[in-house]
Amino acid sequence: LQAAAASLTNFGGFGVSCTGAADGVLNANANDGIAPYSYVWSTGATTQQLSGVGAGNYEVTITDAAGCIANAAILIAEPQALSVSTSAKDPLCSGQRNGAIVIENISGGAGPYEVSLDGTSFRAVNDFPYELGNLAAGNYKVFVRDVNDCEIQTNASIVAISNPSVDLGDDLTVKLGDSVEIEALVNFEPTKIEWTPVDFLSAPDMLSTFTKPMETIIYQITVADSSGCRATDQITVFVNKARNIYIPTAFTPDGDGNNDFFLYFWWK
Repeated sequence: LQAAAASLTNFGGFGVSCTGAADGVLNANANDGIAPYSYVWSTGATTQQLSGVGAGNYEVTITDAAGCIANAAILIAEPQALSVSTSAKDPLCSGQRNGAIVIENISGGAGPYEVSLDGTSFRAVNDFPYELGNLAAGNYKVFVRDVNDCEIQTNASIVAISNPSVDLGDDLTVKLGDSVEIEALVNFEPTKIEWTPVDFLSAPDMLSTFTKPMETIIYQITVADSSGCRATDQITVFVNKARNIYIPTAFTPDGDGNNDFFLYFWWK
């Protein structure tokens, strides 16, 4: 009696699909014996075929109808754990979409490999380094999948080299004829300051300026740093045209010098 054990699964040269997986299938065969045969695996199973096995060593004992016994052993190998190394190409300015996550290398599993930023749309990686481009600054998840659908994910960040910001604060309200200060707060030393429009502004080339508008107006400021990176913000200045008016309810035009004329009074 001769016994043999074989793997019925082949995941890119491995008996199981992924590291830690238990999806292998083994089969025991007997030759030169007398049927029927009985099977006892090292797991305790007594079937000819053994399913749901993970990586490791397995043995099977086969006994034929005459009581002859033969043993066979098999090693089920698993792929190494998937691993990915990444780097980033950072955009010069915040808001620009010219950054990239660079896949420097993928190891483990069974190639070929695919990568994705959303876990749904995967792209084949044909060579390293491989770029996932046209990205803005931010935090991303990188998904890596091999030919056996084993998958891992890692985090990657793209940081803008220059990240200017400007804040004009809350909208303002001013009475008609009065002026109000608008001040822009920035996190850098701007090389360019541009207000739009410049109507009613006392200093249209400064971060802080006064305005005395005749009607409600929206101002936008654009500032730039030495790298040419820009930031913008808007503010609305509401003009309150209401006036306090007093109109008398009676007058006595009798020529006595008291309350002879109808007058109304207004003030801010």
